Amino acid sequence: MGSSYDAQLAKALEFFAYKVNHPRSYGKVQAINVKLNGHPVKALPGGGFKTIHPIEDSDSNHIRLRAFGDNIEEIINKVLLNLKRKNKIDQNQYQKLKQEIPKQIKIVRHPIVEREFQFNNIWFGLLKIAINFAVYKDISDSEIEDAINVLTSNDELKTVPYVNFYYSDETFPRIEGSICHRIHLIGDANIKCLYCFISLYDVLQSIVLLSSRYKGKNFDSSYCYDVWNEKEIFAKCPQPLTLKELNAAFESKGPSENWKDAFEQFINFFVISKNFSVSEISANILTHLEEYVKTLAMSEKSQIHMEEFKNYLTQYLCKNKNTIFQHHLFKDKDIKTFVDKIADYSYERYMLYIVLGKLFRIYVQTQINEHRLTISSNIFWKEFQSLIDICLDKSEPKHTHIIELLNNEEFRYQIFTIWIENLKIFKVKFPALWERFEKV
Repeated sequence: MGSSYDAQLAKALEFFAYKVNHPRSYGKVQAINVKLNGHPVKALPGGGFKTIHPIEDSDSNHIRLRAFGDNIEEIINKVLLNLKRKNKIDQNQYQKLKQEIPKQIKIVRHPIVEREFQFNNIWFGLLKIAINFAVYKDISDSEIEDAINVLTSNDELKTVPYVNFYYSDETFPRIEGSICHRIHLIGDANIKCLYCFISLYDVLQSIVLLSSRYKGKNFDSSYCYDVWNEKEIFAKCPQPLTLKELNAAFESKGPSENWKDAFEQFINFFVISKNFSVSEISANILTHLEEYVKTLAMSEKSQIHMEEFKNYLTQYLCKNKNTIFQHHLFKDKDIKTFVDKIADYSYERYMLYIVLGKLFRIYVQTQINEHRLTISSNIFWKEFQSLIDICLDKSEPKHTHIIELLNNEEFRYQIFTIWIENLKIFKVKFPALWERFEKV
């Protein structure tokens, strides 16, 4: 019931839906016009801003350009090319100015975004969400009869005692790296009330009173969907309100000052604190990958297969994406795609550390006291090859490839060096054995 209420609520949340590229329809998501620090830009789906026109101040000797958004270099370069075509600057001046563009770009850490937000005609949509969730949780129609009657009345004035804004950090705590839809349903037998907290995009936060004559038991139920990463996540239900707190929640209509804080936090989610070069990001990713596969190989008691390895790696990258990718706007689904692309490489590194770990444990178990290992030690390569036979099926091309590589001095040196470095991991755990290998 009330599909028009859904449409009205969606219209009020249009800006936020477009920013996270989470449309209600399957059509192409369009950029929308906003003002960023007073300058017109387009807010792009999935985050980011695109400047429309740079601000130009010029006289006979100087030209000053100001632009906001993610396409600054592109837009400024077009202006410079236009000046060159008009013979206002020559080729040398153009190249010099072009090199200066990246140096002049600054990060706006807390941009002021202006747009008209129509939070009108939202009450029926919020009431409908609460009613549907209560029905889904097996609350009987008789318990929420008053709320249903208001919904079917089509009289917005009747929603006043039932729906209101409700901004609370305790009720809706921020979840790092996520933008969420949340709903908390609470039945309180002590005060005979059934009510619901609803937060959409972490910005439109509200409370809905479903019944003030509730006859059921004490209970609570929550649902949280991370619209940014497109997955359901855990959200703890807040503490029940006292009757005095519940009544106070409906005393005045209109969002509190906390609405501004919620909006600013939403906008700042899309602000990148620093622009890293591709080479910096790649090096950082490789460093973290190497450390993770090494740790995983050393911590697992037995070898894990490719699919399980991919699941472990995906969970690790999603949890630490801001640190690893230097970019928290990388979505979980993007990371899954990334893992598929690097799975073979990463798994080979993992298998290498499995072999090295097994080799080290062999020496620990046999308590080698007399052998001083060097890169030419036959015992080392004999044990190493036997471990390859253990870890890899002899019918696999990888097995044949690695055995062939063992005849390559450079490869042997790399393997031996990595193995020696790996011993440092066990320095604390096996101090006596460490002393024997330290000078190798």
